[in-house]
Amino acid sequence: MNINFYEFRSFESKSKNLIQRIAFLPIMTNKEIAARFKLLASLMELHGENAFKIKSYNNAYLNLRKWPDALSEMSEDALSKLPGVGKAISRKISEMLETGTLQNIEKYMAQTPEGLV
Repeated sequence: MNINFYEFRSFESKSKNLIQRIAFLPIMTNKEIAARFKLLASLMELHGENAFKIKSYNNAYLNLRKWPDALSEMSEDALSKLPGVGKAISRKISEMLETGTLQNIEKYMAQTPEGLV
């Protein structure tokens, strides 16, 4: 029997404290999360976006891929205190863990011609 490991995730609205969504999502590893930041930085560079943001996402990639503790088990506040991670990047990590994707990546992928990535 082949078993895929999934984590049952529910998250609560910060404003109303109500459960918004219940989903079964694959547990993302630190390396998978880091790789998404590398992809985002590459896509942004391809589209001529802000160099400071590109550098921030590349730094997040470098720091997160080697981080010893599971990012999926950390709070957003704890994530924002990691080296190379601030509030904006910690929110993006939370978005990935909650939805399995990153809206910014989806936006840039839609604008990128096939074969470039």
